Amino acid sequence: MYRQILVEGSQRDLQCILWKVGPEEEIVTYRLKTVTYGMSNAPFLAIRTLQQLAQDEKTRFLLASEALMNDTYMDDIVSGVPDIETARRLQSELQDALQSCGMVLHKCYVLRFLNNLKQSVILSGSLSASELDLAEIKLIRMAQREIFSAEIRNLHDHKIILPNSKIKNLNPFLDRDGILRVGGRLGNSDLPYVAKYPAILPSNHILKNIIIMYFHKKNLHLGTSSLLHCVRQKYWPQH
Repeated sequence: MYRQILVEGSQRDLQCILWKVGPEEEIVTYRLKTVTYGMSNAPFLAIRTLQQLAQDEKTRFLLASEALMNDTYMDDIVSGVPDIETARRLQSELQDALQSCGMVLHKCYVLRFLNNLKQSVILSGSLSASELDLAEIKLIRMAQREIFSAEIRNLHDHKIILPNSKIKNLNPFLDRDGILRVGGRLGNSDLPYVAKYPAILPSNHILKNIIIMYFHKKNLHLGTSSLLHCVRQKYWPQH
């Protein structure tokens, strides 16, 4: 979002970067043209820009203006309307209003894009269930490899997990997709596969936090114990 908001030209000298490739090269000066992510004033500039857009476009896009002013947190618009027809109108207005200032409401599915590069037939439209499943597999696998690279390497080479591993007591194994799952006596139960062998979510990883927050909202803000029970039907969040 921040990279879509231009900084006034007269202020760009305050966003200079001095760069040189090697010790023998000359120093080159770059000026950042957009709001810099991570700066303390970035959230204010982003929100203030959206609010100004809402005011400027209020006569043309009333629904979008109200949503931008009242139902927006950072780059998330969480709004609601009483019927489907109004929802479609709100969606259209938001797209048109934001596009008028160069902010395109469009999400890119990277895996489909990469697949389309290799195929003669280009896929488009809504994502299929198999594509969503593949995205989940890759996200979990990436998170696990960041934290449990040694364990994954040992299991892949048919070696034992080191005694100091934080997941040794979970009796972990790699499934056919390369995902670390909890082993143990639940394998003898009649539960579904993902409940018998939940995928291990690394502690303090952003993916774990996102998944827990998803279940928290989906189940209408459950208490801690009930929430953990729901999450463990498919995942095993590491403490």
